Amino acid sequence: MQEFYGLTLSYLPEEMRGKVDSQLAKVMYCLRKYEAEVDLIPFEDTLKIEDPISIVVDVYDKLDKMAPAEREATLRETLLKRATKLATYFDSMQSMVDVVTDTTKLVDYRKNMEILHTLFKRKWAELMGKRVEDTITITLDEATRNLDELQLDSLLYMEMKTAIDSFRKTEAGYAKWGAIKKGWEGMQRLRLLLDQYRQDIRPMVYTSAIMAKARLGLLRIKDKIEDHRRVNGRYPPEEMFDSLRRKAFIEITMGGEVIDYWPEYSPAYAEGPYYELIDTLTQFRVYAYANDPAKSYVYCEVKLKNMWDKVVSTFFKGPIYETPDSTKTYFLKAWANDRGHTLVVAHPPTHK
Repeated sequence: MQEFYGLTLSYLPEEMRGKVDSQLAKVMYCLRKYEAEVDLIPFEDTLKIEDPISIVVDVYDKLDKMAPAEREATLRETLLKRATKLATYFDSMQSMVDVVTDTTKLVDYRKNMEILHTLFKRKWAELMGKRVEDTITITLDEATRNLDELQLDSLLYMEMKTAIDSFRKTEAGYAKWGAIKKGWEGMQRLRLLLDQYRQDIRPMVYTSAIMAKARLGLLRIKDKIEDHRRVNGRYPPEEMFDSLRRKAFIEITMGGEVIDYWPEYSPAYAEGPYYELIDTLTQFRVYAYANDPAKSYVYCEVKLKNMWDKVVSTFFKGPIYETPDSTKTYFLKAWANDRGHTLVVAHPPTHK
């Protein structure tokens, strides 16, 4: 679409350009709506536009009637013949020194004829899709302007200028129809992609977005429940869940504005969220049924494990806490459960 807007549209006839631009703006509108669905924003067609695929087909048909592929191919053949003819022409002109009225310009004349010869050889090679290996850095426009300084016979000068201008005009037409052809091909691809997206990918994208949003909501609730344990030493009773669930989606800005994110998350749930307290000190679960076609079960469970016994088993003795000055430092000491009962010590960095 960006390539179409950046190039193809500028080459269309003026009477067609506005209509196609308006049609493609509607397609872009639909594409943005499709992208928003990933973030669980429902597709709300406020413009009440027709089906985007039918719009793309209509634009394709408009371009197809212009026969861009055939016109580009015809102009390519014309350019190939002219490039070959002009390369030969400028090659032969290197020896025609009597056409230079100012003999001090002979070296410049031969050099410019060689450059023009090489440039048209390059044009032919590029049209044939061949690799170009010459080292000429001057452009055709610059080489053409140099003709003005050579003081050539007036008839020959006009002959060269006319031949070059004719080639460049044909080249511009070739570029125009090449751009329109790219837009025509792009509409073909876009039609297929839209069809595939709507039939196969869109349902999966929408379902994945719902599942992801549902899980993210549960994680917010889980964090709020764990905050309660850090403050109170145990997980909250189930009757406190509604209050905690509401708080999990509330944020207060630096300016004191209260933002409730629950309306953003609630469409992801067909049922729930629910809270199950399994052990007031170590375990709980929050769960829900997502609002996808299968009403998938989603959950987040926290189960704390006491690793103290496993840690202590690595020590022969300890750990022991000591502090010579509680305002300055402390030491943790233990003797490892190895053959030599190695002493290990940990302490914070010392500060003077």
